[in-house]
Amino acid sequence: MGFFAYHLRKEKYPVPYEFIALYLISAATIINVVLTFFFLCCRILKPMMVIIIDVLISLVWGTAFGMLGRALGKSIIETCNESNYGKYIAVCHMYKMVFAFAFLGWFLHLGTAVLAYSVRKRVNSHVYQPAANPVVNLMNTKQTAYKPMDTGPVYGSSAPPVYSPETAHGVKMGHTSGGAYA
Repeated sequence: MGFFAYHLRKEKYPVPYEFIALYLISAATIINVVLTFFFLCCRILKPMMVIIIDVLISLVWGTAFGMLGRALGKSIIETCNESNYGKYIAVCHMYKMVFAFAFLGWFLHLGTAVLAYSVRKRVNSHVYQPAANPVVNLMNTKQTAYKPMDTGPVYGSSAPPVYSPETAHGVKMGHTSGGAYA
């Protein structure tokens, strides 16, 4: 965007406000990616906030893409040749390049919002199941791990299931049905 704006100013053409909007949203996207990376690594930013910010930036990208498409009009589908643009064929190609990258920016940022939502759903669908007794756990082949929840609400909307040592491995300990040696 900076390259294109520089060449327009060099030829003494005004920079359209659509390009300024794309330039600002591009800068905001770069800042968002860097800060999101930093804050997620430091565990400061909540995943839901990432989704909200990504959706908002996607909406702004879509608006900027629509403004650019409206401003360019038929030049998007016209052939870049001398009969249409004279000696400014390079400008035609640059307009099409800006249009393509604006679409790509909008589409990819929308994809990051969908990905963030998918990761959030997947991460919150597991619950930790601790071992009842380390000695019993060593003798059995079952290991303590994060296991997918069978049913129920996503963790965070209600309390996790209550742990009880008697039913840790699906067997009630200390109870037999038919006497001591049955």
